[in-house]
Amino acid sequence: MKRAIVLCLIFVSLLQGCSVLIAEKRNKKRAEMYAKAVPDGVPPKVVRTDPPRGRTRVPLNVNIVIVFTEPIADITVTTDAFRLIHGEADDLPGLFVDRLGPLLRVLVTGRATDGFRDRVIDALGAQLPVTPEGEPWSILELQHLRAARGCLFDGLRWRAGGIEALAGSGAKIEGAWLRVEERGLRFWVDPGWDAPRRVRPGFGLFLDQRPNRARLDPLAAGGGRWLNLFAHTGAFSVSLLAAGAESVISVDLSRPYLDRLEANLELNVPRGIDARRHESVRGDGRRYLETLDADQRFAGIVLDPPTAAAAGRRFWSVRQDLEPLVRRCVVHLDGGGALLVTQNRRGAPLGLDRVLERAVARAHRQVARLEPAGPGVDHPTRPGFPEGDAFEGWLLVID
Repeated sequence: MKRAIVLCLIFVSLLQGCSVLIAEKRNKKRAEMYAKAVPDGVPPKVVRTDPPRGRTRVPLNVNIVIVFTEPIADITVTTDAFRLIHGEADDLPGLFVDRLGPLLRVLVTGRATDGFRDRVIDALGAQLPVTPEGEPWSILELQHLRAARGCLFDGLRWRAGGIEALAGSGAKIEGAWLRVEERGLRFWVDPGWDAPRRVRPGFGLFLDQRPNRARLDPLAAGGGRWLNLFAHTGAFSVSLLAAGAESVISVDLSRPYLDRLEANLELNVPRGIDARRHESVRGDGRRYLETLDADQRFAGIVLDPPTAAAAGRRFWSVRQDLEPLVRRCVVHLDGGGALLVTQNRRGAPLGLDRVLERAVARAHRQVARLEPAGPGVDHPTRPGFPEGDAFEGWLLVID
């Protein structure tokens, strides 16, 4: 006896928030009845872009057009810290430009930029003559270059504006720190203007991790205790508390980083952050996990370690030490708990997804979800050039 399979497609036009009752019948008998709801706030989709997605070698000063399925309402800009130029991935090797409020921070990491750097910055100025708020830009150039032994040189210069101009534009400045905003939260960054002979590539906020902080929001909304290992200046910790985490423990070896973390928490008290729900621990993340009681559990753990570091007599290497640390993290997760792991070792990916799967199997637990958790679109990747990738990241949720 053959069975016939009939597919019936019915298209019904509904408004957002409406629901429809569906009665499915088989052989004239009701088999199942269920309701479907149209979700509120379905985001519009991109119809097309000009230049098209994926096109490379687009002129720097081209106007970008994005067409959506429906009009986009005006919104208040709540992020003023992001990358504009990302080195080799933007066909500009050795040149990185970040927007930090009304400051354009230009980082030079190679002499190859000497032939095009001025033209690129001039083109940026032509395309972005003022900030979105209508204020003039200040432009700080920092040269992070290898110098001959024994030679010292000033590695920074103001191409436009300066500290007084920044203050005059309404920027919040405290000594070497500049306040920026990300997704409605505020953070202190250190652009580096106070150390002309000790130029640092970083400034205390990893802009490439912005999508991962947003990715954890719905998980932290369920509350629970969270652990932030290698916490740096605490951007993840602040974001988790803002999203609804019951409490957060931040572990880092650096006292200056933890001091900045506390300052970032204080900065967001008017945004609803309760600093009493946070605990800072100065120490090695590995040692912290080793001293935990076996029954201590967390709703989520953030693991964003450095590539290499010295911790007292113990040396940290992401290649040798990451997998054992991941295994310990999995053991201390609640049921339904989440683990975000990233690593920024230069070169081919380590295969963190396989590392996580092995750790879960070894702990006799089950994977509920495992998905890539890479950098944002302002940190693009270049096919065939893994050395330029910001980091490799994966988000694990266990049963």
